[in-house]
Amino acid sequence: MSTFSALHDVVPQRKMKGDNLMKKLFLLHYCSSRRLAVGFAVLVTMVMTVASGWASSINTLDPAPVLNGGWVFDQDDAVMAPSLSSAYAFTLASPAFFSITDQFVVGDVYDVFDGTTLVLVTTFNGAQSPLGTVGEQRGEAGWESAQFSHGQLLLAPGAHSITVEDTTSAFGIPAGFYVRLDTAASNTLDPDPPTVPEPATVVLLGIALTGLGAFGLRRRL
Repeated sequence: MSTFSALHDVVPQRKMKGDNLMKKLFLLHYCSSRRLAVGFAVLVTMVMTVASGWASSINTLDPAPVLNGGWVFDQDDAVMAPSLSSAYAFTLASPAFFSITDQFVVGDVYDVFDGTTLVLVTTFNGAQSPLGTVGEQRGEAGWESAQFSHGQLLLAPGAHSITVEDTTSAFGIPAGFYVRLDTAASNTLDPDPPTVPEPATVVLLGIALTGLGAFGLRRRL
């Protein structure tokens, strides 16, 4: 066999081995990339599942807030959709404050509707004055924390249907929060509500003023 013939036979064999090696490297890269993508998806699913389970383990959904009943827990399982426990339907005989605070993952913002009207959007306005630890204490902790968004509005007497929606979903769903309903006189944002004198006090005050007036008139005469 001539040298040319030998080279002619060797070159195709080496080319074939090189092609096979490239195919193997491509398959290895493809499989590795696919495994990485699948692994990442599984990791994200696991994180969300753990987060959801953690939220469920530390909090259980409460019914609608009760007047002067303290903080109750609720959560949103979808962005721009009503929370699991709202709408909260109730009727007020006198004005009352509705308060809401985030207390799960920092960054969430909530819209509050009364019926179909947007009445409140939570903001990052710093730590709030204590409202009291009645009900869920985590709610009070969130309210007094500067990290979370809060909001409060004064509701007039009458029927209300309050719905809460998460507008941002800062780090995914679920998004947990707390709400409460307090009579205006019991709320610390109104520490000195105007008081109406009792009838007996008004009568005594009138007698005293009449006496002072008569005494001054006699002195001038």
